[in-house]
Amino acid sequence: MLAALGAGGADCPIQFQFRRCIYNITNLQAYLLIIAGGYIGTLFAATTAMLVSAKTHNTALAAAVPFLLLCTFPFLSRIIPLPGLCTLFPDRLMDIFNMLHDFSLYEIGGTVMDALVIVFPVYFLACVVLQPVVYGVEWSRKVAETAIENKAV
Repeated sequence: MLAALGAGGADCPIQFQFRRCIYNITNLQAYLLIIAGGYIGTLFAATTAMLVSAKTHNTALAAAVPFLLLCTFPFLSRIIPLPGLCTLFPDRLMDIFNMLHDFSLYEIGGTVMDALVIVFPVYFLACVVLQPVVYGVEWSRKVAETAIENKAV
């Protein structure tokens, strides 16, 4: 597609596509935000699966928990009458395209911001914090297994 039509529209403002977008960004920057949101969302799902697997030693549960986090919240957001809270669920990281034109504003400490500004750092920091926790859980399990094997010998 790019070979035939070119990438000349990458530097056009996103408002040509989304009239109500509050961000002053180009189409290329919006594309990069979509890629980053998908990456952080995938990283969060993988980290959650690793943590559940390390804690429970159950692969079915480790696969089910990220599925529940990322796939059931969109359905719950249609049922539960809390639209402000539902835009902060982790499934929104996989839907940055729609977040760019369907915005919801939040006021935190006198500063007005969009959900996009909240969701990115919160789930990225959750991934950064949970990675050492996963490592610690696995390390303690391995130490316990080694101690049991040494006692058996």
